[in-house]
Amino acid sequence: MKFEFVRFTETGSSFAARVTVRQTGQFGFNSGAINSFNISGYEFCVLYFDPKQRVVGIELPHEKCEAAIPIRKSESNTYIRAKNFCDRYAIDYSKSYRYDLKKDASTGYLYFEVSKQKTDQNDENRELAEESNLK
Repeated sequence: MKFEFVRFTETGSSFAARVTVRQTGQFGFNSGAINSFNISGYEFCVLYFDPKQRVVGIELPHEKCEAAIPIRKSESNTYIRAKNFCDRYAIDYSKSYRYDLKKDASTGYLYFEVSKQKTDQNDENRELAEESNLK
């Protein structure tokens, strides 16, 4: 039997797309989200909320538009300021919560479900380690 193995060399990268709602009210994107959805290729986003399903939608427009929020980027951090959004829609940021970040096929928006928080200590430790590796 002959195999066509491909060497995995991206050992320091994440491919699990996640967003963290931080205690500051920021939405921080991990490297998996940045890699999967090319977030670093955009300057702005627009936030949406589905109150019935408690889902946050994130549109990534190609140009600045009404309600556009700047995407802040540095070598070790990519985030948006969303405290007023969290306050408006009663999204808890009393401590940091992680969420799986997905892409909606019909709208193209990124989204996460507020009811599906990840507060597992191992997840938090992995995120801290990942952010340290980016520095």
